Amino acid sequence: MISVFRSRAARKLCTRSQSGAVLVEFALILPVMMALLLGIFTGGIALNLKTSLTGAAREGSRYGATVPETQCTPISQCSNLTWAQLVRAQTVANSAGTLTSDQVCVSLVSGSGSAPVAGDSTKTTSGSACFVDNSADTGKRVQVKVTRPAEFNVVFYSQTISLSSTAVSRYEQ
Repeated sequence: MISVFRSRAARKLCTRSQSGAVLVEFALILPVMMALLLGIFTGGIALNLKTSLTGAAREGSRYGATVPETQCTPISQCSNLTWAQLVRAQTVANSAGTLTSDQVCVSLVSGSGSAPVAGDSTKTTSGSACFVDNSADTGKRVQVKVTRPAEFNVVFYSQTISLSSTAVSRYEQ
């Protein structure tokens, strides 16, 4: 009978020492797991912002593809906006507050190859093509490029990155 009591006491002692080891292991793993979890959360925020920018650029280029070039020729009808400024304003409106007008570049370009030429400086917000799309299409295309800085903080690490998205639509007018 005494041997039974000793084995229970030995098991109880063994259980106490193992619970201490589990507590130490948990204390070592917890910071790593929390940093990983916060990193995943921050990555999700970045992906959501990138998706929002992509959607705004796509909607802006589709809007620009359907608006006639002469939409704002009588400037009084468009509150002193050119065609490109009208498309840029629509892109900013589609961004749900994530973009400002200086972060959006709109161009109506034609030509093909490595250097498309802007058809008219009043149809481009930056004075030249926003980007080169290397398209073989010689027709007119609406290019919209959005670029926005984003700062991401994970516990003790901070990073500022530049998120950008581009969209090209064939001009339909």
